[in-house]
Amino acid sequence: MNQSKKDQWVLVTGAAKRLGQRLVESIHADGYCIMLHYHQSHAAAAAIQSKLNQQRADSCRIIAADLRNNEATQAMCNHIIAQELAIFAVINNASIYHKTPATESNLRHIDVEHFNTHIAMHMLAPWIISQAMRPSLEKNGGCIINMLDVYASKPQYGFDAYSTSKAALKMLTENMALSFAPHVRVNAIAPGAILWPEPQTAALDNQEQQALLDKIPLHKLGNTSAIASTARFLLHNDYIHGETIHVDGGLRLA
Repeated sequence: MNQSKKDQWVLVTGAAKRLGQRLVESIHADGYCIMLHYHQSHAAAAAIQSKLNQQRADSCRIIAADLRNNEATQAMCNHIIAQELAIFAVINNASIYHKTPATESNLRHIDVEHFNTHIAMHMLAPWIISQAMRPSLEKNGGCIINMLDVYASKPQYGFDAYSTSKAALKMLTENMALSFAPHVRVNAIAPGAILWPEPQTAALDNQEQQALLDKIPLHKLGNTSAIASTARFLLHNDYIHGETIHVDGGLRLA
């Protein structure tokens, strides 16, 4: 890498809140500049941008896009490319987590629009973004980190589209590891129970939360710092490639 970290940019999608925010703050503290993508959380994104730019001038920029829309995803990439930044890494973190709709008779089925939305967010958007950023990533000897889920490797009842789309991203990670080599490293992180789902998506009551904790071999909820430190490790290690690191307290074994 010819440039110092302060000249290198990391694009993080879905980074205005929750895990994305922690990733951004941790990576920025390592000296990288941040291109922060968000969808609707402008106020939260702007607050992070202001905070980080106070620490280092013009070290964080924000950009909005609905990654469920392929054209919007490509337009976002074009806007970033036009800024001629040295993109060192892409972290495909943006995600949605919704139960698969059920019929009134409670027979489960795949709603086509619901399924396509998850595929667009979890598989197509990372592919479009990674391909668009590839020239800069190659030039800077950079890397891609895809955020999976423990349920990319095992089914989760009631979340058919979510689990399937995350599994697709896992395979995409391995395919990109082959096609992007030798100049760009591609890896993935598969979190387990790190944050409880937000109420508007798939809230768990106290009994459901405790049942999940009992299922996890370490019997505890994870934290965003564990994911952020893993991402930083992958940014710095130049000989891990095509790998998925599980940060799940052993949940995948249960």
